[in-house]
Amino acid sequence: MFRLITLITASIVICSCTFTYEVPYQDVSASKLPAAHVMQKMNIKAAYLPMDENNPSQKLEDNGSGVKQLMIMPIAKQINKSAKDILPQYFTETAVLESAKSDKGLIISVELQDFDFNTTVRGFNTCGVTPKLNLRIHFMDSGGRELYRSDTVSSIDHVEYSCTSTKEAQEVWNARLYAAAGDAFIKSLDSMLNSYAVNNYLRGQSQEKAPEPSPYVPDGATEKERLRAAFEHGYIDSAQLTKAIGELGGDRSKLLESFLNGKIDAKKFGELY
Repeated sequence: MFRLITLITASIVICSCTFTYEVPYQDVSASKLPAAHVMQKMNIKAAYLPMDENNPSQKLEDNGSGVKQLMIMPIAKQINKSAKDILPQYFTETAVLESAKSDKGLIISVELQDFDFNTTVRGFNTCGVTPKLNLRIHFMDSGGRELYRSDTVSSIDHVEYSCTSTKEAQEVWNARLYAAAGDAFIKSLDSMLNSYAVNNYLRGQSQEKAPEPSPYVPDGATEKERLRAAFEHGYIDSAQLTKAIGELGGDRSKLLESFLNGKIDAKKFGELY
């Protein structure tokens, strides 16, 4: 890890055995976000209350060598960017707020509860990082009253890069922080979609009836598991489940294919199937 940090701007602080390492913020493409699970946007405004970006996240780490490292990372900036990039995938209208009040819709705010970096060094020139972010996300009505709260921890893949390239190190760290924030945020939104309190509120606020949330299924779920999730959430009954599973091994109806391909949500599938 010590070799990793020497790539980033370093300065001696506090005493001769403590160093400060700061990764400057870089904009990351939204293509680096983890995949979202939403099947249909909710017909409601979602307003995001950004985190304070003036105080970068800091953590003092000791690798056991007697040299302490003060890590300074643009976590708040990457959380804010990931939230702004993800929300349009879930809601038909989005906005950014300056205070915890909105003219309509749902207000979303984020707290960084804890974080870790999980750095590695392999050989003489290979460094790696897997940021882990623990986020608490609040879902509030337009007056700031909390409807739902979600605590989520990110889980993303470990990425390695050249220890001798400052440019590559900075790009990887920013991309991994952005992806970790996005992963935790998506998990919270997927959990929110199944919240009774939030969905009741959204139905009351929408000019049209808000779409029913589709059941959450993890990445890599089989077609049979997706059908069982729809059944367990009450979108299809046992007869429809049996019929659909029977079709999986033979000729499939266009309606079943549309559901499995994400073209219609679970509620519409249950109504028409």
